[in-house]
Amino acid sequence: MKTELWAIGNSRGSESPTHHRAIGFGKSVELRVERTAWSFLPQRTPRQGLGRSFPGCRPSADDELLLENAGPNGVDCKEWKW
Repeated sequence: MKTELWAIGNSRGSESPTHHRAIGFGKSVELRVERTAWSFLPQRTPRQGLGRSFPGCRPSADDELLLENAGPNGVDCKEWKW
């Protein structure tokens, strides 16, 4: 797609097509600049879609605490101030 840039104060502006919501753009976007290319990406919240990425993970209540009964080591005694 081609579009024109025009002056807006000391900046430049452009129009985007009306189907921007169909590809996931809301009111704001993430802009990435790599060398001579600009990429506009839908803005995502942190960890968005993480649940779909790990469907087989167990709930945290099933976690086993591996170091629960471990005593202090050399680093704990020398470097840390409790």
